[in-house]
Amino acid sequence: FDMDYPWQPDTFSNRLVEVLGAKLSKSRISDSATVDPSAHIDGPIVVGEHSVIGRNAHIRGPAWIGDRTNVTEGSHIGRHSMIGDDCVIGPYAKVNGFLGNDCHITYLGEFRGTMLDGGRVTHQIQLSGVFGLGAEIGAGTQCGTLRFDDGPIEVEVLGQRKVANGFSGVLFGDYARTGVGALMMPGRIVGPCSMVGAGIVLMKNLPAHKALILKQETELVDWSPEIYNR
Repeated sequence: FDMDYPWQPDTFSNRLVEVLGAKLSKSRISDSATVDPSAHIDGPIVVGEHSVIGRNAHIRGPAWIGDRTNVTEGSHIGRHSMIGDDCVIGPYAKVNGFLGNDCHITYLGEFRGTMLDGGRVTHQIQLSGVFGLGAEIGAGTQCGTLRFDDGPIEVEVLGQRKVANGFSGVLFGDYARTGVGALMMPGRIVGPCSMVGAGIVLMKNLPAHKALILKQETELVDWSPEIYNR
């Protein structure tokens, strides 16, 4: 499998777990791991040393969870997902895909795709795509997954638009960040060490080492407490 385009690590990961999943016939849960009695497990899973599957967590196998990883209350891990060591999922988060080591997908975060080591996804976020090392996503960030015309997602690579068959979401560089409430259109590339500012709707690729900041006009007016005395 040749990886020529930036979305293809996700394609490769999906193919890999199909092969590994076919070989996983029964669960392998480490003796040092803890699985809450209320957790729902459907299908074979692998759970590493000292990991914790919390109350009312849902895991659909085949799935793989590394060492010292905490899948907290009410979180969902989808079929064919792989989660690395020292990760925190939830509470009430959803993961469908591949997380490296030391990734955090926290309260009400939803993630689908591939994320390398050290990713931080804060609360109430919907993400899809490929995310590099140390990606930090601000609260309320949303990621587009479908085009308005229902066509395939296209990614601009070196000035040429390429159809990214089977890919959904954005491509996010190493150590890039978003501010609160950022919106990213599908197929966009955020370069490494860049920042998508709070409230931005990202319509075009963002080059490396750049920050895109929203400019707005504001007006300060009088606001008397008397308006509430009705």
